[in-house]
Amino acid sequence: MLGTNKLVKELKLYAKNPASITKDDLTSYHQKLELIRSIREKFTQLPAAITDKLGGLYMGTGTDWTLVL
Repeated sequence: MLGTNKLVKELKLYAKNPASITKDDLTSYHQKLELIRSIREKFTQLPAAITDKLGGLYMGTGTDWTLVL
């Protein structure tokens, strides 16, 4: 990550325990946030994929699942 050292210094100013903020932790948190972002993106695209498969039966939160099943 670019500017990691600068970000670590900035975060230490606001941390309750500045010694707990490390570059390794920051990199790990960034990777976890990227994973969450990619999963969220997949879930955002999911309704469109379901609509394609079920045609007019899928209506978001108004879907009659007894009819679909």
